Amino acid sequence: MSGAGMPVTSENDFESVIGELESLLKRQLDLARKGNIGEVETLAGRAGELIEQVSQSRYLSQPRFEARRSAVQQLYGEIALAVSAQMDEVSNALGKIHKGRKTITLYRENI
Repeated sequence: MSGAGMPVTSENDFESVIGELESLLKRQLDLARKGNIGEVETLAGRAGELIEQVSQSRYLSQPRFEARRSAVQQLYGEIALAVSAQMDEVSNALGKIHKGRKTITLYRENI
């Protein structure tokens, strides 16, 4: 079994690491959709370690692992979209707050 930072030296190690990566990415996606971006960031550190292990593995480029590689790429794309959507929501909320503050300032100045 391959630990944190250890090279992937067998197909079993590869399956284990990429399985953990997929599970972690699914968890990040769920958290991102719920708006828990802080926890997504926390999990990103471990995801980075796993990606490093997978990317340095000779198994990643093997055709029989294409489905796993595609699944990981798709999850990353979905996470990016979910985080972007959350950022848009935050931006919109901040815009409303700013507009509200301007309105309050105008009321104060005219009273």
